[in-house]
Amino acid sequence: MKRTTVCLLISLSALLFICTGCNKEAVDGIYKPEKQIAKIYSTDMFENAGMFENMDVSETWTWNGDLLEKIVYKMSWGMIDDAMDNSTIDFPSISFSSINFYYDVDKLSKITADDGTVFSISYKGSKFDKIDIENKNQYLSGTFNFKHSNSKISEISYNETISAKSSKRSNVSINKMLEFLLPAQTSKILVKNVAYLAQNAIESKADGYKLKVVMKLS
Repeated sequence: MKRTTVCLLISLSALLFICTGCNKEAVDGIYKPEKQIAKIYSTDMFENAGMFENMDVSETWTWNGDLLEKIVYKMSWGMIDDAMDNSTIDFPSISFSSINFYYDVDKLSKITADDGTVFSISYKGSKFDKIDIENKNQYLSGTFNFKHSNSKISEISYNETISAKSSKRSNVSINKMLEFLLPAQTSKILVKNVAYLAQNAIESKADGYKLKVVMKLS
């Protein structure tokens, strides 16, 4: 069996903070907001039509006391007139996806997504130790490992293995789930580079692959 191994090292001159709502004394994995989000509204702009679609609910958050249990994401599209050529643009009407959160007392221990992606979160004391990722539908498994300098994360490494049986790989759920654990820009850089290496491995027609990404923060 032919396998491909690829690696990437990323260095950032920035401090990484684990942001948990408005709590100034944040602890990894614990979310104690001053106010709870119930719904998030958004608009979509169609450049050809030069107009905004009506504002609609794009996310619905469900809570159990102070703990976030579930987020349902809604993509809503309709038919609009194209002002450029008087034609009609037709899009799929509505699609939904969701992610679910599970806790060990009040510490986040697992996140799951509709596409089968599962994050299992481990700690050393109050700090992130590792996050194991599995998606049986995509024959994918991976692990984020964390190193700390004092109270801050100084390095994140990611190792991924995907089986030759896999016919697809999606980054959407991984990106959404990481945004609840890491600053958005950090998670986007990680996911972007993992996706780039994975795509190169897929295009090389490797029978399964292993890849590694290391991000150092200072």
